[in-house]
Amino acid sequence: MSMDADLLAMLEDGVARFSRERYSRAQWKAYGAEPDAYRLPVWREMAELGWFSLVLPDEGNTHPLLANVLPLFKGAGAALWREPLLGVLAESASLLLDARHSGSDDGLLDAIVEGLARPAFADREANPASRDGLLSTVAAAEGGAYRLNGEKTCVPAALTSTGLIVSARIAGTDEPASFLLLRDEPGVTLRPYRTLDDRGAAAIRFEGARARLLVRGEAALRRARARGAALAAVETAGLLRSVVDATADHMRQRRQFGRTLSSFQVLQHRLVDMYLHYRESLALAHRVVEAVDRNEADLPRQLLMVRAQIAAAGRFVTQQAIQLHGGMGMTDELAVGDYYKRVLMLESLYGSADWALSRMAA
Repeated sequence: MSMDADLLAMLEDGVARFSRERYSRAQWKAYGAEPDAYRLPVWREMAELGWFSLVLPDEGNTHPLLANVLPLFKGAGAALWREPLLGVLAESASLLLDARHSGSDDGLLDAIVEGLARPAFADREANPASRDGLLSTVAAAEGGAYRLNGEKTCVPAALTSTGLIVSARIAGTDEPASFLLLRDEPGVTLRPYRTLDDRGAAAIRFEGARARLLVRGEAALRRARARGAALAAVETAGLLRSVVDATADHMRQRRQFGRTLSSFQVLQHRLVDMYLHYRESLALAHRVVEAVDRNEADLPRQLLMVRAQIAAAGRFVTQQAIQLHGGMGMTDELAVGDYYKRVLMLESLYGSADWALSRMAA
């Protein structure tokens, strides 16, 4: 059951207060010095506030409603939170919920709620066909376990994760499945790097790494990917609101030719265009969250439609903001450039507008 409006408003207020207290510009930069660019005490504080319990379903439901975590992910976008919420709370938690139904989650879901577990979701591959479920990573059965061979190209927050949840196809059947293993398991090689938006990620090679089967079947993986894509859209919408607000404030303060920038009609129109792109994106993000919660029949197409709109709007709004800020928009002093980089990174993870449109036309 979804929260009532009052509870959602309380959660939104709590998220906004948390961002004011924990995500000043100076704090955001300081967190970037950590191995995966976020601090574990901040993660644990989020858990202590009870936010991570939202990954648990109500009685009678198999999965929690994404509508209940809207304030959390909008707030994450608005303040550029560095924590790996998408990978842990959206994607990994979804697969662990499916595993729990068969009794094979090993208590990891409860550990996530308590802030103790942070499993990274290793799904993306260099092979373009992997987006269609044609995975290159292979799992070969050996006794009661499996041996993984393959490579994942971009696994956010892998270096400090407490484990890896890996998508692979089972040798001999080509059935997709997800597997659980430790990141320091023999046969696992991590190549950590910094992403465009200054967060931690890693390319991971598996060479006979021993893993345990978590959940079989395409359905569970498709559900996890859909939940991640929907909440990435919500994060982007929250991000765009902050960009529009920051640009409006800048235009009210900045003077040129003896007048504030906000007094020039052509710039007013440009700001209105930015705001409309934000509002359209927010509405679509809410709609696709509803579609995920209802498991609507045309969900894959809706996800592509939203990805096309969100990606295009993200680029438009952040690029316009940089231009309206002038040379300052390209400096580290202001956050507007970091919002743009986050938009590009979410594109890389979940698809660009061109990619989504090409998939819809296929």
